[in-house]
Amino acid sequence: MTGLRNKNPNLKALAAIGGWNEGSTTYSAMVGSASCRATFIASVIKFMDTYGFDGFDLDWEYPAQRGSAAADKNNFSTLLAEMRAAFGTKYMLTAAVASAAASVDLSYDVPKLSQYVPTYILGICENIAQGGWTVVWDDEQQVPYAYKGNQWVGFDNAKSMTLKTEYAKYYGLGGVMVWSLETDDFNGKCGEKDALLKAIKRTLGEPGTTTEGTTQGSTEGTPQGSTEGTTQSSTEGTTQGSTEGTTQGSTEGTTQGSTEGTTTEGSGDICRAAGYARDPATCTIFYQCVAYRGSYIAYPFTCPAGLYFDLSTNVCNWPSLVPECKK
Repeated sequence: MTGLRNKNPNLKALAAIGGWNEGSTTYSAMVGSASCRATFIASVIKFMDTYGFDGFDLDWEYPAQRGSAAADKNNFSTLLAEMRAAFGTKYMLTAAVASAAASVDLSYDVPKLSQYVPTYILGICENIAQGGWTVVWDDEQQVPYAYKGNQWVGFDNAKSMTLKTEYAKYYGLGGVMVWSLETDDFNGKCGEKDALLKAIKRTLGEPGTTTEGTTQGSTEGTPQGSTEGTTQSSTEGTTQGSTEGTTQGSTEGTTQGSTEGTTTEGSGDICRAAGYARDPATCTIFYQCVAYRGSYIAYPFTCPAGLYFDLSTNVCNWPSLVPECKK
């Protein structure tokens, strides 16, 4: 990958670790110890030196959540501060963070984070409106981006969302999805309220201009006034109604399964609590258990061929990572 500099000498290549499937507990164990942090930072620098990377991106999902200690909100800031000091001016440092307000409050000391990494937790359209940013349309990718000094950010606007929705219609897909509601301009601070969602609905030809149904929650930091919502063919390679998502995180290509379109009500033999349960007869089938009138409704799903449902991460995973399912 770093060899791409032969074509573009100005390219910056960053190594990245983390993601949803990586979880949170291993990071929690590391950041709570000064010696472990030092070992981790030294290993990162050695890796970048060995393979010629220009920087490092940390995608911990998320500090003080998913089995991570509450103290990790501060420990995360400490880790970034120590990495920034160790990297000096030789290496770039970035971090992928959650954008939902509840997760931000739980996981991040934003003022501290902004001292060590570029911080974009929503607010891109507002920053652009304040001036100093140059907005450019990328004809190849059919999306806008903006830059200011040495800062760069990609995002979507009503035009790009319209083009993506037209793409879905052209190929006769079942629909589109967005990730997620709070990453649109829902207060209308930069113009039309919910401009991106409305652009999608207008292009689909649906009546009304308000959002119906639900969207999946956000795990990656997306700027306000933009959204990562794309047709499930143009970026993820799936169609709505087939699979609920493609690989999450940066580990071994895990994926969520596809819905069978039926439900089982009063399924106490399968569902003992709200959440996910694996079929006791086969590891390829799992259920989303939803509490309803003192019992549970089980929505069945089937993993893609060759994958098993992993109860430790609640995703369909490679068989080698689900040892209890080995025959």
